[in-house]
Amino acid sequence: MGKETTWSISQVRCPEEGCPPVETVITDLGVKAPRPGAGVYKVFKAFADVTKEDVEAALLGTASVGHRPMTIWIGIFSAVLGLQGAIACDCTWTNNGQYCSNDGSYCWRVCCPNSCDGGGWTVAYSANHCQRHGNVRQISCTGASSSLCGTRLSSSHFVSRGYHSIRLKAAGGPGVVSTFYLSNNGGLYDKTKTHPWVELDFEIMGNTAGGHSRIWTNMFTDIAVEHNDWITVPFDVTAAVHEYGFELSDNFIAFKVDGIAYRTVDIRNHQDVKSAIWSSSLQQFISVWGKSSSDPGEGIMEFRNAMGVLNGNHFPAVAEYIL
Repeated sequence: MGKETTWSISQVRCPEEGCPPVETVITDLGVKAPRPGAGVYKVFKAFADVTKEDVEAALLGTASVGHRPMTIWIGIFSAVLGLQGAIACDCTWTNNGQYCSNDGSYCWRVCCPNSCDGGGWTVAYSANHCQRHGNVRQISCTGASSSLCGTRLSSSHFVSRGYHSIRLKAAGGPGVVSTFYLSNNGGLYDKTKTHPWVELDFEIMGNTAGGHSRIWTNMFTDIAVEHNDWITVPFDVTAAVHEYGFELSDNFIAFKVDGIAYRTVDIRNHQDVKSAIWSSSLQQFISVWGKSSSDPGEGIMEFRNAMGVLNGNHFPAVAEYIL
């Protein structure tokens, strides 16, 4: 137990059928005639992609390492991560962060250190518009064009009856909208208007923010049938974080802000909405998006007029989501 232990870490071609082209082999040179299961531990990944959890799983999966003290395991973790740090990662594939979809590899962690992917949320497009700092995701608009404004994230969580909410601080100024919504259509508006879907929306406009902010709420039923209404809250939605949530029951849906129901919708005559709730088919989404005077408009005219255009905004316009 008092003797110093030497370890060998190498990447080799994997000859076994069905395994990846290469594998990482960790060998305890203090074991006489080391072999798989007794001093040799394999991770079926390229060395650059090995994580601390992979090493732990390889070691703990073999009973023969039980006599090794935890300090040795930590030493192996440090060696792997330290050697990985010497690997040069070509980050050009990210296009300055635009394509930072999460593959969990070491080079992904190097090239996309603040990616918003993870924790049950996935970025749909323009990953460079979202930065993650702990449990805060900052989504930004950097110019007066829809292509420079925001992104959409989808949750792996589908919801049913009960209360479902997030906390956010909306982006300010004209032409930008910060959203939280539930949808059974992949988070998309069917512009062909050929398929029915159910959607519940908070559309928080920077242009209608102020001491008393107006928020656009909506429920889509059937084929693009809107049931929209404004609610007014007694604070500036762009000044601080607040909670926005949907209370789903068999007969009613309540749109709540900071736990207070500002709008309640009777769904007893909307069988598609009731079915979406019963079947847990509503998925959670967040997004920030915007339109300039040269971009095609979105939504009905009342919505467009209230939203304004990005041309009059100051950039960056940033929304913060606590997820």
